[in-house]
Amino acid sequence: MEVDESHYDFDPDDVVDGLRERGVPVPRVAPPVASTPIGPWGPWVYYLPEDSAQVHEELLARFPLGSAVWGTNSSAWKPGYIYIHGEDFIPMEEIVRGAVKDPSTVEVLSFKEGSERESTKGV
Repeated sequence: MEVDESHYDFDPDDVVDGLRERGVPVPRVAPPVASTPIGPWGPWVYYLPEDSAQVHEELLARFPLGSAVWGTNSSAWKPGYIYIHGEDFIPMEEIVRGAVKDPSTVEVLSFKEGSERESTKGV
């Protein structure tokens, strides 16, 4: 999914100031901050559950809450594994391989392939 970011090229404060200058009544509270755009999505990275705490710790150290969108869950397609995926600017494979005890246990799938396998449970 591609996000058209061209409409984000303005400062909300400038918009409010412009409305006030034109006599449009606007509240005195600050305008809401736009949420972080989501996507495009990066790969699905699979790892063993015993490495979850280290993976999450490293991910949160590099991308604090609210700075990126990512998710994790138990794999339906690859029993005994956890998967994690998020926005494509997150170097997810690098983070996971650097956090797990044994990097050879890590498997990486494209976003499309991971989505298909998890939704069909590998069938």
